[in-house]
Amino acid sequence: MDVREGTFRIPPGAGRVMARLEAAGFAAYAVGGCIRDSLMGQVPHDWDVCTSALPLQTMEVFSGERVIPTGLAHGTVTVHLQGEEIEVTTMRRDGAYSDGRHPDRVDFVSRIEEDLSRRDFTVNAMAYSPVRGFADPFGGRGDLAQGVLRCVGDPRLRFEEDALRILRALRFASTKGLRVEADTAAACREMAGRLSRVSRERITSELLAMMEGRAPGRVLDAFHPVLFAVLPDLSRAEGFLQHNPWHSLDVLGHLLACTDAVDREGLTREELQTTRLAALVHDVGKPETFETDAQGIGHFRGHAEAGCRRLEEILRRDVRLSSARGEQMRALVKMHDVPLRPEARLVRRLMSRLGERTLRMLLRLHRADLAAHGEDAPNHARSLELIRETEAFGELFERMLPEMTCLSVRDLAVSGRDLMSLGVPAGPEMGTLLSALLEEVLDGKFQNRREELMEEAQRKWRKEHGNTQNPGM
Repeated sequence: MDVREGTFRIPPGAGRVMARLEAAGFAAYAVGGCIRDSLMGQVPHDWDVCTSALPLQTMEVFSGERVIPTGLAHGTVTVHLQGEEIEVTTMRRDGAYSDGRHPDRVDFVSRIEEDLSRRDFTVNAMAYSPVRGFADPFGGRGDLAQGVLRCVGDPRLRFEEDALRILRALRFASTKGLRVEADTAAACREMAGRLSRVSRERITSELLAMMEGRAPGRVLDAFHPVLFAVLPDLSRAEGFLQHNPWHSLDVLGHLLACTDAVDREGLTREELQTTRLAALVHDVGKPETFETDAQGIGHFRGHAEAGCRRLEEILRRDVRLSSARGEQMRALVKMHDVPLRPEARLVRRLMSRLGERTLRMLLRLHRADLAAHGEDAPNHARSLELIRETEAFGELFERMLPEMTCLSVRDLAVSGRDLMSLGVPAGPEMGTLLSALLEEVLDGKFQNRREELMEEAQRKWRKEHGNTQNPGM
């Protein structure tokens, strides 16, 4: 891995905070992820500062600035300096972790080496000071150069302290392209059950972040015990052969391959996370719907519906998503097997049902699903044809997008007030008639023009209720 040489480009805000602390006689370092990412040639999201100053001393150094005591018990204050927020934490040594997540107490220390010794991985246990130089007591820079993720000290002790570190290891492997060192990897697998001590919210956050990596499915494939601790429904997919000419992989292998095959192009960060998470579980209903025909070929009739039922349990028990993300997951799992033929009618209908963003996500999932059938599958050539068909659907969708302005009843060129002029009473019948008009617009039978729709509405109303019409017509 390319590890940068030379100086760190500390942003002005963090640099000023460190300089002020040093001028007051305290050691100050940039620490953790910002150092790791800088060495990798990446732009850090945040710059955290650690210092030998006690929290109240830090507040005194910045007494003329806005300082928020965000976590005094753990030594953290947030300094607002010239429009920037910098988190400053006193160097510390952690006590016992009786709950398996948080230290029962912390002791403040003055040596950077002691602070770094409590951190999770060597690549996160590095610090830099423009005044005092580079601190790397556990060989993080060497590990980074070798592309290795290794715990600081005994990995089992690190994971006993905080089980969430198990998922953090997999996240860093996925997003940073690091290989988990053998002893650290073994501890991840052995201690996966301790993830039951971690809140669903924290697990979900790590799982979603993992989905942004280069190959989250490949990482999870090396850590089945961790995957099953987080998503136990997937344990049934392990080794479940499909006996189907469309697939050469077992169900779990297909799910993991599909996750990695989701293309990020055109998706926001959150959409990529959600689409890949949907890919990871989209066939979770297959084991319970498996049957074979007289030729011994496997079929999974109704597996999308069964998957939706499993998904409800997953959303209730295993992961915590916003209601909007939950709805997107439901739509993707439910519709992952619907053929996407390049037909204008289908494009309009799916746009009406899903909206632009979710439809883009469904396109990515469809293509990934087909690509993950396996090159050795007998029907692989046909899968490639269906991928081209899906891509043609996407191209048609992009061409039609500027013109698709009528996707719901409220977009119709006629309203309930217009229908009342035809004698249609307010209530269920009016709603049914408006919905029928929308269906015909989506099918391309009519343009969304008031005159055409009024004529069609009058024809439908007369057909249902004889020739009676509003005397004002």
